[in-house]
Amino acid sequence: IGSAAECYYKYTVNVTVTDIAAPTAPSPPASVCYNGIGSVTLPFTATPSASPAGNTIEWFDAASGGTSLGTGNSLSIAGFVPTGPYPQTVTRYAETVTADGCCRSVSRTAVNVIINQAPTITASANSPACEGGTILLTSTPSNTLGSPTYNWDSPTASNISTLQNPAGFTATATSGGTYTVTVTNGSNTCTASATTALVVYPRPVATATSNTPVCVGSNIALTGGASSGTTPYNFSWTGPNTYAVDGQSPLPFAATAAAAGTYTVTVSDSKGCSSTSAATVAVNTPP
Repeated sequence: IGSAAECYYKYTVNVTVTDIAAPTAPSPPASVCYNGIGSVTLPFTATPSASPAGNTIEWFDAASGGTSLGTGNSLSIAGFVPTGPYPQTVTRYAETVTADGCCRSVSRTAVNVIINQAPTITASANSPACEGGTILLTSTPSNTLGSPTYNWDSPTASNISTLQNPAGFTATATSGGTYTVTVTNGSNTCTASATTALVVYPRPVATATSNTPVCVGSNIALTGGASSGTTPYNFSWTGPNTYAVDGQSPLPFAATAAAAGTYTVTVSDSKGCSSTSAATVAVNTPP
């Protein structure tokens, strides 16, 4: 080809152009909960295109241009302080990069993380309680959404109640300890927990005795006793004819026909716990 002084050569070169697809974002997007305190960590993830093999992802803060935030199939942004309103969407952008770094996807994929509003809650109990008394548990939630649900755990068992403010539990020797309430939002499954401590004091055990039966004209003698509970004890007696006397063993008093009946002693200990016991007095009339 050409003149005698020039030679030309013709070559055919095949060029393969591979279109690198943009990454795939998860669906639904990842979500985190925020209760208004401190910061959160945002977990971004995406899947690079499968062809060619070995692709990875580079993350950016803008749909084009912007600042590179790192590489890899996941990106964790710590210390993010949400500003609301909620749910708040935070977006970062993923770009497919070949293993050798030579080729990139033409476009970037927007990857979202949803920040949901989390509830807060406080808990309290009617502590201290006396053994045999009623335990009252109270919770005060805020920032709840939808129809929130509640769950209480006791020191010895889980899921003891699903009420916000359960009542009616009888205090036993093993009831003392930490109670935990968890509230779950009805619309976004965000949760919050709080604890409260309950102290249970042992209840004193009262006893009452008398010198029954007695005859009219003699004396009635009452004697009170106590065990368990926390000393010192206080004793208070009531009985027929508006009888009311304080003391463990009241002074003996004259037996009359009207004095017959039931005498009750109430024992109170230093923790405010109490119990009662009764003694029946029979008064006989001499022939």
